[in-house]
Amino acid sequence: MKKILFGLLAFFVTLGLIAGGVYATYDSTVNKDTIYNGISINGVDVSNLNEEEALEKVIAEDQNRHKTLHLAYKEHEFDYPYVNLGYNPDYKSAVKEAYEYGREGTPGERFAQVQNLKSEPLKIVTSQGFSPDIAQEVVNHISNIINIAPVDAQFSLIDGEVVTTKEQPGISLDGEKTKELILNAINSDAPIELPVISTEPTISETYFNAMKGDIGVFSTNYSSSVQNRKENIKLAAGILNGTLIMPGQQISFNDIIGEISLGTGFLPATVIIDGEYDTGTGGGICQVSTTLYNAAVRADLQVDERRNHSRPVNYVPMGLDAAVASGLLDLKLTNPFDFPVYIVAKADNDNIEFKIIGDTDVKNYDIELVSERTQTIGSQTKNQYSSTLNQGITQVSQSGNTGYRYASYKIKKINGEQVGTEPYLASYYPARDTIVTIGTKAAPAQTANTSGDNSTAEGGN
Repeated sequence: MKKILFGLLAFFVTLGLIAGGVYATYDSTVNKDTIYNGISINGVDVSNLNEEEALEKVIAEDQNRHKTLHLAYKEHEFDYPYVNLGYNPDYKSAVKEAYEYGREGTPGERFAQVQNLKSEPLKIVTSQGFSPDIAQEVVNHISNIINIAPVDAQFSLIDGEVVTTKEQPGISLDGEKTKELILNAINSDAPIELPVISTEPTISETYFNAMKGDIGVFSTNYSSSVQNRKENIKLAAGILNGTLIMPGQQISFNDIIGEISLGTGFLPATVIIDGEYDTGTGGGICQVSTTLYNAAVRADLQVDERRNHSRPVNYVPMGLDAAVASGLLDLKLTNPFDFPVYIVAKADNDNIEFKIIGDTDVKNYDIELVSERTQTIGSQTKNQYSSTLNQGITQVSQSGNTGYRYASYKIKKINGEQVGTEPYLASYYPARDTIVTIGTKAAPAQTANTSGDNSTAEGGN
């Protein structure tokens, strides 16, 4: 019996020792306040480190924090430290993840997770990229430095001769590709050769090869104008001189001239407002627009907008004028050709002349613009009465004028021979009635003479 009891005691002691050994193994494996063996962050082993130690080690061994991104284009070089590009991995979260591994679940589950690290180590990888927003800022910064705008070919007339300057292409940073290269550079130490795109100018020298001569010319005289009006004409002509109209492009007379004010150099002179002559800033501008209109028609440009004056003018035949008024009336022209045209304006010796320069091989015909009266509209005299005007007194409050309707025609000629006629823009000059104001106010009564002499007192008017 004693022998049996001794055997059982030995068995339980042995079992206890085994259990104690298992627990000791479990305790030493699982119950520890450091990160378990077999865990790394971005390739840095953080086994057996507490959270603070692991964070310090990961940051210290992160070589990217000390790297600089190098970009270059020809003589331009740019260096950006990774940390300035938004490189800032979330190591705190990574360390927390490393520490929390194997600390949830039943004791058996926890032990199994920790043991599994021996065959399958846990490799935690943080986001190691750059900020897309900062990358875009870098692209914008570099673009401002290396971009070169293309230069259009230039055209001018010197002593009547066409002189051109060749165009120059520009360069522009390929922003999308550069941004992509920056964001992917985290995995490469190689410098980035900045990609650029060649940008072509809008106007090439070949455009101007077609400018061979005048395709439309017209002039008017302003010798009878006052000096202010002459100065306005010269100023407006100078603004329009050198205007280039590309194929299909529309220009606006008012847009080119800009603000008409004393501040922009225009002077007071006679203008027509609602059919009446008055004084206004910029008087004479309409003679400039009229002269340009006639030159443009002769050049066979497309006239998109044109209005005649409210009453006839004396510098062109009726039906051939073009009135302008800021915000109200404009002259708009479009170049219908496949070559550019160039406006030359000159105002001197009391004459304003417009020349339209273009391809005389294509526009090898002449255009004349003529007008024809189609209706005469009579003016009437109308009376109106005023109680503030003495009886017997009459005044002309508005001077009348006859009205007209005019048709115009474009006549096409080749080598001096007429080959066609085309009805063109109509004009209407409204009649104005003469208005006579008749007084109805009674004259004051005469005062009787009480002075004893023979004289008569007269009332005043």
